[in-house]
Amino acid sequence: MVRIVYADGNRREREALRQAALGRADVMIVGVARDGQEAVQMAVQYRPEVAILTEGLTVIDSYEAANLISGAAPGCRPIMLVDVDGAEVLRHAMRMGVRVCLPRASTSHSALLDAAAKLAELELMRERPEFAPALDPARFPKIVAVTGAKGGVGKTSLAANLAVALAKAERGPTCLVDLYTQFGDIGTVLNVRPTQTLVDLNGAREIDLDAVEAVTVQHASGLHVILGSTNTHAVDALPASRIEQVFAALRQRYKFLLTDTPNLLYSGTVRVLESANLVLLVCNLMDLTTVTDTRRWLDAMRSTLQWDRLRLVLNRVSKTSSLPVAKVEESLGMKAWATVPDDSKLVSHCANKGVPFVTESPRSSASRAVTEMAELLLEDGG
Repeated sequence: MVRIVYADGNRREREALRQAALGRADVMIVGVARDGQEAVQMAVQYRPEVAILTEGLTVIDSYEAANLISGAAPGCRPIMLVDVDGAEVLRHAMRMGVRVCLPRASTSHSALLDAAAKLAELELMRERPEFAPALDPARFPKIVAVTGAKGGVGKTSLAANLAVALAKAERGPTCLVDLYTQFGDIGTVLNVRPTQTLVDLNGAREIDLDAVEAVTVQHASGLHVILGSTNTHAVDALPASRIEQVFAALRQRYKFLLTDTPNLLYSGTVRVLESANLVLLVCNLMDLTTVTDTRRWLDAMRSTLQWDRLRLVLNRVSKTSSLPVAKVEESLGMKAWATVPDDSKLVSHCANKGVPFVTESPRSSASRAVTEMAELLLEDGG
């Protein structure tokens, strides 16, 4: 039997759900709360399998209550009854630990209890030994979005070389996606020339794995690449919904998905940054304006990104730089996850030649830094 704590500021609704549960053998209401604080206290005390919360709870906000329940009573799964359904509401709810969102106006008491029972059943299935391999995080696809606050910081070169390093490690299929719909440079850096690009998927009737593979080319390193357009399409030529479909298809095949992500924050790039397991934010130490723009980027994205997924990468680090690493870290309010030494001659030579510097000169300081970054990603989920 699934034990439930129900929180609703409306006394009649509390009693109605309690009555609806009395005639069922699969669920039992073990606690009825009037506000968010009571809901948290009951979840901790009674250890139910499910906590049903309605929007608009007092004392402690409904979403904060869900967040607290997820932390203080990890065996309890929050369900939220929402007044207005939508993608933004759903994303916020998921960030706060909510497992299921249901529209309050159209969800009957019976359907609500059914949802609670089903949620608990699914969670119990996860604990069965036969499900362990499928639920092992090490087996999940890992999306790494490489971006920067402005152009010219070296993120395209970093994305390409990091992707090649991961592919050469042979720990799983790796794909690099150039998200630029205007003047994408990954093809130049890797010297690959496909007949179709990412933007061509916009005309596909259905974006499935077959459609995506039709615009994918393989680099000599074993890396698979989807190039951005070299033409002047609109910045948002590929809508966010289409980009989601592309990555849904790619997840079926690839262990590592890297993106060269434009610095322009429109719906498509924001959606990629939100869904990425890690966001590598590249900052170039050779230009003071880059640090300023990076700080502005962080301020703009502070309420959108999950901060624990963000990693700062400082590029072109040099002892002679007028911007010491420590001062940049202090200015941005975060420590560098990785630093790439300044080796501009090698990087420029390899980019013009269309050869990754991690293969052209694997012992160079820049190559060693990128290889170490790849190793960190492999340790984290490879």
